[in-house]
Amino acid sequence: MLDLSALLAPTWVDSVGLGRPLAFGCVPLAPADFHEHADALSSFIIAAAQAVDNGDEGARMPNRAEIQHMQVIAVLTVRSVRDVDEDGAGQPFKFVLSESQEDAAAARVWIGRLPVTEVAAIAGSGISRAMDAARRAAGFREERTVVADDRRDGETIRDNAGAASGAA
Repeated sequence: MLDLSALLAPTWVDSVGLGRPLAFGCVPLAPADFHEHADALSSFIIAAAQAVDNGDEGARMPNRAEIQHMQVIAVLTVRSVRDVDEDGAGQPFKFVLSESQEDAAAARVWIGRLPVTEVAAIAGSGISRAMDAARRAAGFREERTVVADDRRDGETIRDNAGAASGAA
């Protein structure tokens, strides 16, 4: 049985970049967002996140364009926030790309307030989950074939969609 709640559950990425220990609830990037932003950055973001985890201070720092792409990916990925010590869904939260869009009452914070390493970890979470979902979907499609006229539902293919059904 397919567990949709497990598929839709956020991945929690810990952060201290906003002055206190928080965890951001990250969802996978949507396929269109993934293809638009992640192609050039996926290997860099994953390598940067691993360098942070391993304490590798000699890792290459991203350039301005890479940082902007990571920020866009992080904005598209984060949906909620909670204290690190809490369990559960957290509360709705959104990063925004412009400082002028910040609104504490609406739980919107400018992504530029986070250190680049934490933005990379958040973006890496969204990209890696999207890549994993794409791999699973590709395997699903490769193993199954669909025949357009296999009449599984008793319906025949008609030239005129408004014509009477051939099903008995």
